[in-house]
Amino acid sequence: MTKSDFIFSLIRSALWQKPIAHFDMTPWEYKAVMEDAEKQCVMGLITDCLRSNNMGLKKPCVIHMIQLQNTLEAENQRINARLHELCQLMEANHITLFVVKGQTLGTLYPKPMLRTIGDIDFYIPAKYFQEAQKLIEKSWNVEIEKGESKMHVSFRYKDIEFEMHRFLREFPNKGTQKAFNELM
Repeated sequence: MTKSDFIFSLIRSALWQKPIAHFDMTPWEYKAVMEDAEKQCVMGLITDCLRSNNMGLKKPCVIHMIQLQNTLEAENQRINARLHELCQLMEANHITLFVVKGQTLGTLYPKPMLRTIGDIDFYIPAKYFQEAQKLIEKSWNVEIEKGESKMHVSFRYKDIEFEMHRFLREFPNKGTQKAFNELM
């Protein structure tokens, strides 16, 4: 079995909560697996699989795994708190908001608090976009960066990166783009 196959088997076990056969892992093997898991942003899934299947790991690896899970849980609590603030702000001002990408996908994880976090992506319909931008800048005292992206603007609030999307997908055909935007 290749290292990639092994990592995929751990991810499948974590996602579908299916036990795998017990084995012992050397610190070197653990380090190699965790380096790849970090690149793929699945460290929480891998550690959850190793822990729930009670794999044979040396004490430093177990300590690292527990610290990593605690860090992921704390980061998820922090990002969820900022998302809650955003939702409250938009709701109080009657602005429609749709959370997309990472935070919504995290709800599909067996243990959402172990998902590797990134930024908060959200979609604001065109009719509310300018209003939402001004509201966020004023209420949170942030400067929204227009940047080069046609799809979104971004800003940082309490050390969390936000991307406010004006549309979610860019199509080369204007008619297709218009139809997609209307669906949204």
